[in-house]
Order: sequence, then structure tokens, then C-alpha cells
Amino acid sequence: MGTVTSHEFEDPLSGISGSRDEIVGMRRDWIAARLGELGRRDPLRVLIGSNTLTCGGAEHQILRLMPRLLELGLEVEHFYHGGPHYLKSRFESKGLASHYLDLRTIGRWRLIRDAATLFRTRRYDIAHAFVGTANLYTRYAAVRAGIPVILGGWRSRRPERSFVLRLLYSYLNRWSGAWIINSSTNTEALDAFLGMKRLRTYLLPNAFDFDENLPEKRSPLPQEITDWIDGRRSIVILGRAEKSKNYDLFIDVAASVVSRRKDMCFVLIASTDHIPESRALEQRLRNRIENEGLSADILYTGRLDDASALLSNFSLFLFTSDVEGCPNAVIEAMAAGLPIVMTRSTDTKLLISEGENGYTSNGSVEELSHHIESILDDSKIRMGFGERSRELAVRNFDSADSAWLLARIYLEEWNRSL
Repeated sequence: MGTVTSHEFEDPLSGISGSRDEIVGMRRDWIAARLGELGRRDPLRVLIGSNTLTCGGAEHQILRLMPRLLELGLEVEHFYHGGPHYLKSRFESKGLASHYLDLRTIGRWRLIRDAATLFRTRRYDIAHAFVGTANLYTRYAAVRAGIPVILGGWRSRRPERSFVLRLLYSYLNRWSGAWIINSSTNTEALDAFLGMKRLRTYLLPNAFDFDENLPEKRSPLPQEITDWIDGRRSIVILGRAEKSKNYDLFIDVAASVVSRRKDMCFVLIASTDHIPESRALEQRLRNRIENEGLSADILYTGRLDDASALLSNFSLFLFTSDVEGCPNAVIEAMAAGLPIVMTRSTDTKLLISEGENGYTSNGSVEELSHHIESILDDSKIRMGFGERSRELAVRNFDSADSAWLLARIYLEEWNRSL
């Protein structure tokens, strides 16, 4: 883990009970009272910036958090500077304000100028660059607009690869108060930036909306996948087609397991981005499965619509990434009630209770294979692990709790700016 450490503070309403609406109301009242103590009658106005409105984890987090923050009495809007715009209709359907300036069309300097004008006109108190190059464009425009609180956001364990961007992000640290991360191991990435010693770092777990009664999003598998599984116990992985996911390890584990038994099979659901590296990786993995004679035991589906809704149809979730922030795919599998076997690619303490809902490994094929078989060979253990996964997901990643923490971070940083 990096030398940067997370700043923590207590929940002033810990231990409260009641319905969801009652708890939201108590939290909203506390925020209003605290603002009143600080001489503020109006709600805090917050801008959250991202790169795009693609179907990525960060964008989904913003989509889930904004309505919850609005429930707590904050005024929250969104800004982005590039396509694609896949989630735009969902933002609109929820009545969420999202402002767009096209970086490609107007160029970076006009983007920053026009964004600063927009930010100044909208009179935001806080600008939160949620992810990626928003840490450049949202933060720089916020500096020019004179927004009192500027926050960075980092959602990966990997440092920024571009030396130029690392320098620019470091430069903007002069006007920033804190960084918000979604996993403690992401401090390793923040260590690559300069000027971090005086900044605070807050840990904000990923946010999910849970049904209180049912595992999330149940949809039947396409019939062709059901026919291919043919009653076998099925191990699934879900994610983008990118190198860090280490799907080769997934195939290695699958080959090891199916060499000994034919009652298990493996399904790889990997969506391919438009970039050439992603398409090349997909083709290489498909070729490997075919060339090694594994097509009867490993199914590469490619992208499936609303794939997380299909997870409850599988027996176990295997996650083989080398480096992660806080992986949404694992949380989605937990919410679907699946046992989890995963590599130690991130801080796993919110994801895995060893021997209760799953196991972690350093990436050993033998160890991962053993864990999979030990869980699936005992239906009572598998069911118990799945139930525990669901419990941990709801306890650790509920969007209402994440928004409550984020609102208090905003309030803390705004108070420091007075």
C-alpha cells in the first residue's frame, strides 16, 4: 500500500435506526443543522466531473450517488467533456442535471475557459473531479472559476501512465483540498503525484442500489448459453477485455479444473472496447480457447446486454485481475448471491470474509482451482457462501450510506475553506 493514508472521521449518527426514509430524513436534518451552525442557509452546490457518460464503473457510480445526494438536501450537478454518451438518457430519466462541452470540437483551452464560465455562472461551492482526466479539466476550470472547494478522484491502483498528466495533476494539487478514492490500495497511485503531503485522502466505497428482499437483477440466461452449460456447475467472470483483467489466468484455472472433471464449466463475459488493443485481446483469447481444445468447457460470450442481471444464474464468480481499484463486477456478483474466489489485486477486506463468502489468492492456479472445487463440491457451503456475499454487499456498498459519507466529506471540506 502507498505512503498516502486515508483521512477518517466518525459518523455523527451511528447507531440510528428506522426505515430508509426515516434514516434519510435524519441525515438530511443533520446536514441542514450543521450548515446552519456554519452560517449557511442555502444547500451546498456541488459539481461532479467525469470524462464521459460511457457505461463505465465511475459513470454508474455517479448515476447512483447523485439521486442519493439530492435526497440529503445537496444541490448536485454533473459535467463531462467527451463521448460516448451511453448513460445520458438514464441521467435525463432521473432528472439529473448534466452539462457537456465537447473537448474534441473546441479544444482544451476553450474547454477550460467555457467550463470556467459555466461553473462561475452556476455558482458551485464544490467541484469534485470523480475520475481520470476530469482531474485536469474539471479541476483547472474550477480553479479559474474560483470555486472554494476542489477535490480530486482516483479509482485505480495503477498510477497515471502519462508523465505529463502526472505533472499537471500535481500542479493542480496546489488548489485542491483532498482526493477521494474507492479502495485503500489506490493510495499507491496517489504516491505518483507531487504535493500530496498537505492533502487529505478519503476512502469512499463504491455505491450500489439494493433491493431489500431479492438478490439484484435476476434475468434468465439466453437459451443458447443454458444449453451449452447443460446442467454443469458454472464459474463466471465479468469485465472489460483489457490486459489487467488477466483472463489468461481464468483460462489456466479453467483448464486445470476441467482436466480432472467434467461437471464444471467456465463462462467468460468480456465486453470489447473500440480500441484496437481490446479487440486484439479478444481475438487472442478466443484463439487460445480453440487451439487448446477448451471450447466445450470455456464459453467466451463477448458482451452481453445487462450482464450483471445474469450473474445469479451461475454457481461461482472467479476474478483474476492483476491490479484493481474497487471492482464493481465482484460487488455485482456478491449482490447476486455468488461465492467469490479472487486474486489479491486490491484491498479485499470489504469484499471477502475468508472462508465465509469466498477466498483470495496470490494468483496460484492450483490454489484458485482448489478453492473453486471446495466450494462447489458442497452445496451447503456454496449456498452459505452466496448468502454471506449478499450480506456483505448490502452492508458495505449501499448507495445511501456511500452518499451520506460523501455528503459529510463535502461538508468537511467546505467548512475547511471558510
